[in-house]
Amino acid sequence: MVAVFKSLTLRTAFFFAVGVAGLLVRSLGLQPSLLVAQEPAVLSTNSVRVGVVAFEDFEGEFSRWNRLFAELAKKQESEIAFDLAVGSYGDLLHWMDKGYVDMAVLTPGVFSEYFQLGSKKPADDRRVHFEYLATDGVPATTSSWASEERRKPGFHFRYHCVCVVPKDSPLKTFDDVLKASKAGQIECLFVNPLSASGRVLPEYVLRDFNSFTPQQVRYSYSHTESLRLLLQDDSTKDRVAFVWDAASDAVPELTSNLRRIPSPTLEEIPIPHNVIVMRSDHRELARLRNAFANFRDQQGLTETRYLEDWKELYSGLGQWYERLSSASVDRQRQPVSMDEIGRILLQSARSQPVSPRVAVVLSGGGAKCSYQVGAICALEEELAKLRKQNPDVDLDINLIVGTSG
Repeated sequence: MVAVFKSLTLRTAFFFAVGVAGLLVRSLGLQPSLLVAQEPAVLSTNSVRVGVVAFEDFEGEFSRWNRLFAELAKKQESEIAFDLAVGSYGDLLHWMDKGYVDMAVLTPGVFSEYFQLGSKKPADDRRVHFEYLATDGVPATTSSWASEERRKPGFHFRYHCVCVVPKDSPLKTFDDVLKASKAGQIECLFVNPLSASGRVLPEYVLRDFNSFTPQQVRYSYSHTESLRLLLQDDSTKDRVAFVWDAASDAVPELTSNLRRIPSPTLEEIPIPHNVIVMRSDHRELARLRNAFANFRDQQGLTETRYLEDWKELYSGLGQWYERLSSASVDRQRQPVSMDEIGRILLQSARSQPVSPRVAVVLSGGGAKCSYQVGAICALEEELAKLRKQNPDVDLDINLIVGTSG
């Protein structure tokens, strides 16, 4: 039986602190404090607790993992129950550090960053150690932006980054993108600081051509949101989105107004897909490593696979991260804009089973009350704008906490 952690049915809470210089919050990258979910429940000894990152297609992803683990459990000689919890990047890393999960499905960027697979230094000592089990396959895409190989039936273990612009964009070639970027004339739509195809690889390439400045970046927090933003006429610069090669599958109605810009530099670099990891001290580690090594679905298609060269593949990603980290300003010290907060809320609303609950935390101290009134007005205005632009999403302030004045 595949059960669901209690955390799955609870509403996710967002906590935003209002600071003196405006709205300054923690970095969006690896910080679980921005998107907090209750720890997965403690279960019986025959349960394997699994953490999965929530993507835009929550129902589809959750159904697929339920099905996969149910099939896997049936093939084992002894009864194993897989219990799923869905959370953000930060949630999963927090659960792994605290030992709240036995197994996790990590995106390639998070995996490389967590295990420090670049050339800098070995992973530090953690209270709970996880090991690579297998790489998860991604179904074939129907997107015309993908290569012919990626459109072949079956599961694929590598994908690519593509560069997309509005259909009527003056940018025709990737050289045009590089020149416009160098001149500060474009706005780069990146997905997430930890997204391999939605930020790391394209930024790595742009920096390699000396065609990148951090001021050009806007984070969307989902691949489909990047495509939606391309079609919004609210920027004085030409917009360019970098997404994975199957991004259009979720929003086919947008593709007629979008255009892929061919880029051999991007499209010839394959990105290994999501990784399944497990606690090194778990009693079922050896059994499940064998089970995932070449797991086939009901149609006989290989759905997960142990890649012999996994360390080399993901180490390449780790080196991209290290280079970008040494070239970038520490995001933990950068303010997060109101727009970014809105994008995070939208991504959560579209990827989680329930809408996020927004909490505003106000600090005490006399004169602070006057500017906090303005800050709350700004929050209300941003939420009203998001509701108007996205009528399918219900966002509001659910809780206000304060002290003194």
